[in-house]
Amino acid sequence: LQLSTSATVLGPGPAVLSVSGGSTTHVLEISGAEVTVRGFTITGGSSIGNGGGIRIGSAAGSEIVLEDCAIRSNLTIEHGGGIYNASGVSLVVQ
Repeated sequence: LQLSTSATVLGPGPAVLSVSGGSTTHVLEISGAEVTVRGFTITGGSSIGNGGGIRIGSAAGSEIVLEDCAIRSNLTIEHGGGIYNASGVSLVVQ
């Protein structure tokens, strides 16, 4: 799922809904200005670059909020198996 504009993505809770990258791609790729993701398990993400589960691109001044999310079983060859956060982006995990 690619999010390139401000958005709020709401799920029913991490025990109820898992979103998987199928071990072939990022689960979420975020480059929007204000993005909130709430109520998911992010799993099975994979990347040969940065960010297996969630890749947050360089949108300087952006704020990304992850709330009530489980991040598990993601991998990458580079940086951030679970979450990769580019420089200049505010990441809030609740």
